[in-house]
Amino acid sequence: MHDSERPNYGAVDYLQTPTSLSPLIHYGNYRFVLKKKFRVNTTFTPFDSLLVEREQVYVWDDIDGVLATKLNGRFWFEYVLEGAEPVATRDGIHYIEAQIIGGVYLSDITRLYYPVADQTDYEFFAKLERFEIDHGIQLVQY
Repeated sequence: MHDSERPNYGAVDYLQTPTSLSPLIHYGNYRFVLKKKFRVNTTFTPFDSLLVEREQVYVWDDIDGVLATKLNGRFWFEYVLEGAEPVATRDGIHYIEAQIIGGVYLSDITRLYYPVADQTDYEFFAKLERFEIDHGIQLVQY
């Protein structure tokens, strides 16, 4: 399979904060926000895609299927409406996963959330600022 056909995996951040989905911090301190056009090239699952059945994979036009999935006795849409993060259970970390098909490039990113501590490493921070200058990526510290 060609790399462009392999999905890039991400989490849907319906809380819209860089420190949300706390269990996912194991994947790094940075959060990328992609352009909205990726909705049509993306499938969504109510949990990690390794844990779901084929019938639990949805496209953007029917993402209501994800939101109607029950988790801990509640529907996903209830967590979204409340702005709440579901508690991890013995079944794992709970998040809405996105599987983006077709590759992701710097030109596809609109925003990058980074830890404020990165500003104290002047050489590294200068490289981060190049993202904003060269690629139009908005930098947001947290």
